[in-house]
Amino acid sequence: MLIRWYKNSALVSAILWIGIGAITIGSIALSSFSWGINLIMGFLFIFLGWFLYIRANYFHRFYSTNTADIQNNPHIKRFLRLDLMFVLSTCLIGGLLLTASISRVFGEGYPIFG
Repeated sequence: MLIRWYKNSALVSAILWIGIGAITIGSIALSSFSWGINLIMGFLFIFLGWFLYIRANYFHRFYSTNTADIQNNPHIKRFLRLDLMFVLSTCLIGGLLLTASISRVFGEGYPIFG
């Protein structure tokens, strides 16, 4: 049960961070003054989202393909709970930053950085 929450939270986190990167890159169209920093940061946000999803996917595969001994190991369960807290915090931070970037681009009409 906990592993499903983990995988779904990681997917939401990846979508949020990739969305931030897409909006950051798309905000270059509003002003070409600081296009370099927007492009670099946009690709960094997209890479971060991709990394978070790949990391969670690998751990999900490791957890679900191993024997019941490993799944019932208290150290693995503790790591899963700790990593779930990390993923949920990245969801929270990603949601806040996505809201701020949407407000900056669509509300104010300025690029994210610049």
